Amino acid sequence: MIVLKEEAIMNSCLKIKWNIAPWNTSGQKFSGKIGASEKNDWLSYEWNKKN
Repeated sequence: MIVLKEEAIMNSCLKIKWNIAPWNTSGQKFSGKIGASEKNDWLSYEWNKKN
């Protein structure tokens, strides 16, 4: 993620978004350490074809 962040900066990207499962506290802590903040302005939906 850190390399991705550096690449984004070099290419003038303004934003990187990713998802972390609510139970993944390690992922949440890591994201905070690299300067990311939790956003709750969008809802996540998913559709799955039932077999």
